[in-house]
Amino acid sequence: MRLGHGASLGASSEERHNCGEPVPLGGRLRSARSSHRPDELVGPSPSPEPTHRWLSLARAGAVCPPRVIPEHWPIRSCSALGRLLSQTSRVAEPHLFRVILPVSDIEAAASFYAHALGIPGDRVSAGRHYFPCGGTILACFDALADGDSEAVRPNPEHIYFSVNGLDAVRERVRDCGAADVTPIETQPWGERSFYARDPFGNPICFVDSETLFTGSSSWPTS
Repeated sequence: MRLGHGASLGASSEERHNCGEPVPLGGRLRSARSSHRPDELVGPSPSPEPTHRWLSLARAGAVCPPRVIPEHWPIRSCSALGRLLSQTSRVAEPHLFRVILPVSDIEAAASFYAHALGIPGDRVSAGRHYFPCGGTILACFDALADGDSEAVRPNPEHIYFSVNGLDAVRERVRDCGAADVTPIETQPWGERSFYARDPFGNPICFVDSETLFTGSSSWPTS
C-alpha cells in the first residue's frame, strides 16, 4: 500500500526507523539533523486530515515516518511523532456500566438471579430487572414483557461473575434451576470456577474472587 506524495508504508526497516534521512522542507530536501528543531512544522500549515491519516497509519504499525514525508505532514522525527501520539492518546479509561441478559420470563429471572447472587435487585420497567454487580448493572431483559414485538435470543457467550464463597454460590445456582452445572475446577489460567446455564439458556460462569485472572500478570505456566 502506498500513500500520496511519495510516502510508502513498504519502506525498509532502515528507512522507517532512520530519523536522520532527508525530509522535504519548502520544496528542497533537508536533513532532520539540521539546525531546525525536530518538532518544527514542515512546509506550509498542515491541514487536519493528512495529520489524522498519518496518526492512523502510525497506530497501525508505521511507528516512525518513512524516508520521504509529504511536506504538508507536520512530523519531522520519531520523537515528535511520539509526543503527538501521547498527547492524542490520553483518553479516560471507560467503565462498563450495564450488561444485557436476555430472558424469556422476567419474574422467573428476577427470582433466579436474586437467589443465585444473594441480592434482590430492582425492577425498573415491566420487562427489566437490574442487579448491581460491583459497579456494573446486570440487566435482565424480557423483550416481550417490555413491549417489544420479538423475543431476544440468549447470549452466545458466558458472563463471568466474581464471587466470594464459591462453593455456596454453586449450591444456590444448582438449587434454583440452573442447567449443566459443572464441578468447581481450577482452570489453566489459575481461576477457580464453575460453569452453568441459567433457566433461559444464557451461559454463565462464577469465579472465586481470590483467583481472578485479569491479564495484568503473565499467563500461569503451571
